[in-house]
Amino acid sequence: MVCAALALPVTTAAQTQPRVEVWVAGSFVTAPEAGEIRSEYRPESVNFTSTAGRARQVLALEPDSGVGFEAGAQVFFTRHVGARVTVGFVEHDIAGENTPYDLELDYISMPPPDYTPRPYSYRQSFAWPATTGTLRHLAVMAGPVFRTDPRRRIDAQATGGLALVRTSGEAGPLGFTRFRMGGHSTFFFDEFRLTMAFEPVTRAGLGLGGDVGAALGPHLSFVAGARVFFVGEAEPGLRVDAVERTVGAFDPPTAEAIEATLGPGRARLPGRHWQAVAGVRVRF
Repeated sequence: MVCAALALPVTTAAQTQPRVEVWVAGSFVTAPEAGEIRSEYRPESVNFTSTAGRARQVLALEPDSGVGFEAGAQVFFTRHVGARVTVGFVEHDIAGENTPYDLELDYISMPPPDYTPRPYSYRQSFAWPATTGTLRHLAVMAGPVFRTDPRRRIDAQATGGLALVRTSGEAGPLGFTRFRMGGHSTFFFDEFRLTMAFEPVTRAGLGLGGDVGAALGPHLSFVAGARVFFVGEAEPGLRVDAVERTVGAFDPPTAEAIEATLGPGRARLPGRHWQAVAGVRVRF
């Protein structure tokens, strides 16, 4: 009896088949791959001469789950074949356990009592807190769509085509250190923790999707499905979004000065993510 009910058509054969469908849905997103921020620069030396120096760090970018929305429309040229466009926005957290922050510096100092220049070396590794941050994706997908008989109470659809994904966000904390020499050749440093913003980057690739719909009436259905985007890894530029002082008594340099010292920083963001969607679909 149940199988027979599901097989019953929603409309009669004499009625016009629905050609246009629009829908809105909430979405749940995650990315199966991790990214990273790599930082390597020569720390600044204030009031003394350094002969060599390096600060190194890798910040893990492991995706967490998030939520968003999707809207779309499709036109069918036959009962089973049409064209679809979807637009979606999702936001999800990023986290990750990090390796130590390594500092190295070779410098010249003139300590008392004779104030004779002498070479010194500083080497230290600092345990680093976990990553916190957010990624945002605006995705547009367009391509053909194929469906089963729309007169049935339960129908299925499959689609694929060109996908454009624009990604932005921020993550931290990234370490930034500035060394100083005080009176009587006292050696110390200022440590700052940076939140870095990703420059927005747009990638093109392949999008795939599928839906199952359950009719709630002649023109309204509940729909649930999944999307997968393959758009290739991104390497967006970085800029300083916020600065927090953790060690030292001096105010941080300007964001522009920090970026000049860090050099052209780059992040690596994963090129694949999937999302589940659920919402309502209207047929005309």
